[in-house]
Amino acid sequence: MMSASLRRLAPQGVRAAATRLLSANKPPFQKVLIANRGEISSRVMRTCAALDIQTVAIYSTYDGKAPYVAEADETICIGSSYLDAGRVLQAIEQSGAQACMPGYGFFSENSEFASSMPKGVTWLGPSPNAIDQMGCKIRSKQLAHNAGVSVIPGFEGELTSLEHALDVSNNDIGYPVLLKAASGGGGKGMRICRNDQDMREYYPLAKSEALKFFNDNRLLVEKYVDDPHHIEFQLLSGKNPTTGELDVVVFCERECSIQRRHQKILEESPSPLLKEETRLKMVEQVKKLVRNVGYESAGTVEFLVDEDQQFYFLEMNTRLQVEHPVTETVSVGDLDLVKGMLWVGAGWGVPQEYLDTLGDRPYYPHHGHSIEARVYAEDPLRGFLPSMGPLVPYQEPIPICTPERILRIDSGVAEGHVVTPHYDPMLSKVVAWSADGRQAALDQMHQAMQEYVIGAGGVGNIQHNGRLVMDVVAHPAFQEGKTPTSFLPTHYPEGFQGVQLSRKDKQDLAVCMVALEKDTRAEIVVRLGGIFGEALRVERLDDSTSFKVTTIPQEEGEESFERTISLDEQPAYKASDLLATVSLDGSAKKKTLQMLASQTTGEYDVQMMGADVKVLLQSPREYELSKHMHPPREVDTSDMVLSPMPGTLINYAVEEGDTVEIGQELAVVEAMKMQNIIRSPRAGTIAICRVPVGSSLKADEVILDFVVDEEATPENGADNVAA
Repeated sequence: MMSASLRRLAPQGVRAAATRLLSANKPPFQKVLIANRGEISSRVMRTCAALDIQTVAIYSTYDGKAPYVAEADETICIGSSYLDAGRVLQAIEQSGAQACMPGYGFFSENSEFASSMPKGVTWLGPSPNAIDQMGCKIRSKQLAHNAGVSVIPGFEGELTSLEHALDVSNNDIGYPVLLKAASGGGGKGMRICRNDQDMREYYPLAKSEALKFFNDNRLLVEKYVDDPHHIEFQLLSGKNPTTGELDVVVFCERECSIQRRHQKILEESPSPLLKEETRLKMVEQVKKLVRNVGYESAGTVEFLVDEDQQFYFLEMNTRLQVEHPVTETVSVGDLDLVKGMLWVGAGWGVPQEYLDTLGDRPYYPHHGHSIEARVYAEDPLRGFLPSMGPLVPYQEPIPICTPERILRIDSGVAEGHVVTPHYDPMLSKVVAWSADGRQAALDQMHQAMQEYVIGAGGVGNIQHNGRLVMDVVAHPAFQEGKTPTSFLPTHYPEGFQGVQLSRKDKQDLAVCMVALEKDTRAEIVVRLGGIFGEALRVERLDDSTSFKVTTIPQEEGEESFERTISLDEQPAYKASDLLATVSLDGSAKKKTLQMLASQTTGEYDVQMMGADVKVLLQSPREYELSKHMHPPREVDTSDMVLSPMPGTLINYAVEEGDTVEIGQELAVVEAMKMQNIIRSPRAGTIAICRVPVGSSLKADEVILDFVVDEEATPENGADNVAA
């Protein structure tokens, strides 16, 4: 029976007070099973713990020691696959969970799984019907068009064959086109095709990936819009338990244009592109679409936007997005989208405090600027190929939470964790928010990535994209807000070549190393790049805290550059520390160095500003003697094709005796469920296919050989090419 205090309130006040009373007395659920793994499972557990909800983690045989498993109240092993629906449903019943949170990926947009919940178990996501309508890219475009939303031109329906795809691309749309998995997302099952050859190569790969990731190999094709911005709107909607009407809360947009293989690397809010007039138009279209579908839960509507502020509906993600922390940090108040999903799933509607904050505004208020970096175990120097192995050493930046700054780390790994080929290579998400705006947020992200230690660096160790993140956020074009989806191919046309230190940075690094090693010699030669690397002479001046640094010419005609650098204070550094900070020339910004390893040769593996450098300190005499040494001879692999990553050999596109050209497809290697084409680095004749199809491959394992003594015509040297 309603209390007297509740009866005195207006209807909206009754609802708010009732919700507060409910949440004060009990959480929306007693126990929730999370049908996922890694960082998103940990993320959901944090909200559940704050609400006094018990959590159940499922884990595969590969994930038994993953950090999220230890964080759960209960755990259940489901065998070798997270896509075994029967085992997951059995775990739900076994645990007695009242609700199932899908996270993202796996079953999150699978309507059949959502409708298979055991009796009495709530699916924490949109209804199966909404997933069917909006999770299918084909139907969602039709619904968006019917709701008055601007859509990208394309073929209305699914492709039935490669020949059908070629016909539609040539006669109905025109190249370039984008192949997409009908039930997909996250860049899986997606390929840009600029001609018939691309379509013939990529069509089978896209179908195969779509089947592996989404158990649905249907494809659609649409016009590929060159040079757009990828902009999306987070929403949270739920039926108001008092009025029965649908409350729709739309949040400030996220720009997600910095991508590789159609997967996002950086996301930020607000977009540096959108004008307020365009933002309001897009918000209204999002609301129309949500109301037209009757969508309830968290979701995201994605658009492509050109430089003239024209926008086109791309797709709707009927789940919690990977990048939802960007919205949570940039929004006013203590926004928690997982809490919102729990509230809506329990039938409580959108949390009243969120509706109160929204008020009569067209979209949720925001302040400051937020940016997120997805940190992947992949090698940007080798075309973003997956990297596997143990995370040793591993040290995350220290989180920050103040009214002026937030640094949030959503992580799914810990030191010693072994990255395997079985799952997506994302390790964590680093989120930086600043009340002082975009530039301050970018500076904070750059510093956080300098403090993020992932592996020992160098050949043979696990690789990651943190160096690329640092280079991008420091790039003048990015800082100016010029961030279309073509950013990476435009500014890195030959691929990412690593962070290049300036002359000044190299001189600073030389002094930093002398200071950290507490080397008191009057004169030291610092080699950057090891014993055969660039040489800088560091001379200690009379006051002992100032140094004259001179670059030593390595070739005739090279100039020598000299500079005086002051050490502000002796750095507090121990040999066991992974990070060192050094203050030079009274600068407010200290230099941060990752001290990753020391070798028996006397070389140090160091990272500064994302650049990996082997550093060697020599006496002048040692330097003079080392000039007479010859570098080791490199192994000639020009007659071989090596696997650029660990993985599984899916198939060969050639046979022994075939003649091939540069760039021709030779084989397909699958790693982390992504299929990578191995292309020929030279023209020649195939001599031997060494590895049987289906075999596991190590990185740099020889797959096949060319006939020896042919004239090699390598492109970019003897490097193998993967696409």
